[in-house]
Amino acid sequence: MASCAIHSLDHELGRLLRKRTVILALVLCVAVLLMSVVAAVAVLSRSEAGTRWVMDRVQNVMGDSLGIGAVEGSLGDRLTLRGVSYIQPGMRVDAASLDIDWQPTALLAGRLQVASLSINGVQVRLSDAEEETSGTPFDPASLRPPVDVSLGSLVLQDLLITLPDGSEYPVSRIEAALNTRGSHVDLQSLTVEAPQGSLTASLSAELIEALPVNGSLDWEARLNDGRDLGGSLELSGDMQGLDLHHQGRGAIPVALKGTAAGLMEVPEWDVELSWPDALLYRTPEQTVRGSGALASRGSVEGFTLQGQGEAEITGIAPVSWGVDAAGS
Repeated sequence: MASCAIHSLDHELGRLLRKRTVILALVLCVAVLLMSVVAAVAVLSRSEAGTRWVMDRVQNVMGDSLGIGAVEGSLGDRLTLRGVSYIQPGMRVDAASLDIDWQPTALLAGRLQVASLSINGVQVRLSDAEEETSGTPFDPASLRPPVDVSLGSLVLQDLLITLPDGSEYPVSRIEAALNTRGSHVDLQSLTVEAPQGSLTASLSAELIEALPVNGSLDWEARLNDGRDLGGSLELSGDMQGLDLHHQGRGAIPVALKGTAAGLMEVPEWDVELSWPDALLYRTPEQTVRGSGALASRGSVEGFTLQGQGEAEITGIAPVSWGVDAAGS
């Protein structure tokens, strides 16, 4: 009996060892296969010929919507694309060059690591096109990238935006730095420089249903008569209740404070706008100066507007004005 039991135990142990050997062999085969694929991709990405082959495959998948004139460098570290175009209904984007310095191996750890991304000579042409409407409510979580992102420096230079009516808006330079981790987005810095003025901003947000945000924006501009003005905006809260505060400076120091709510559904607001005595408008023939305050409360379905102030217009005696209105 004992010898039979021992024989049976030996038999079962043998079966387990054979199964373990087979499983281990399969695991090793899969590991070798994955390592071979990674090595092949690495070899391709490190050579210009391999990079060109990969970019050709990308263009084949994208079809006529993506065009690339020339490829320099490699996907393994630094890459330059020239003559880039991207076409979608209602929009065409052309860029003279795109330079990227990144670490593709970071993708293996679930992170897109970009040291710098520079895009030069960008033309954005917008045209009238029918937009597809979706009955699905906007979900901020849908904006969450599939991997964490670290963008050390984004630079766009010589940007020209052309609207459907043909009007053009040049932007000299845009700089930004961005990090994401899970649902958290941290726009560390954003700078925009244009002939009309400039702005700097920072923002943090959570890509969840309520979309909590906290940020600031500082802007400067120049009026047609050469006077400078600007201001600082602070915002905090979420889409159910967002607090706003703006303090102006310069020629027309406009102040604003209030709240906005229901931004994902039916937008509502409760805001106050005021300005001290200032020169509001000036031409060689006429000037307008004055002070005032406005307050509005309501939603897109119905609102009220009240206000009062003083005004002085060239050739006209000083006047007091007031408004008390409602609309929808």
